[in-house]
Amino acid sequence: IRPQMRNTPGVTEVNTIGGFERQYHVTPRPERLTAYGVTMNEVVSALERNNANVGAGYVERYGEQWLIRVPGQASTAQDLSNIVITTRGAVP
Repeated sequence: IRPQMRNTPGVTEVNTIGGFERQYHVTPRPERLTAYGVTMNEVVSALERNNANVGAGYVERYGEQWLIRVPGQASTAQDLSNIVITTRGAVP
């Protein structure tokens, strides 16, 4: 929060999430998904289950409330590549 935003009449809350952080884009190849019998919904669900941003509560101090969150658990491309989308039989 920029100092000039504090105690501004009419401003109830300012939440900032995001910014100049590294982003990874997962771009599946449809032909490979089809070959393995995997749907795009399964890919999205696996990523959501294994890489969610989680709220961890808040801290109140001097009349201000600071939101705390735990950013997604996958922090590298290798982390993303280790996410199991589905298991067929006993094979991930």
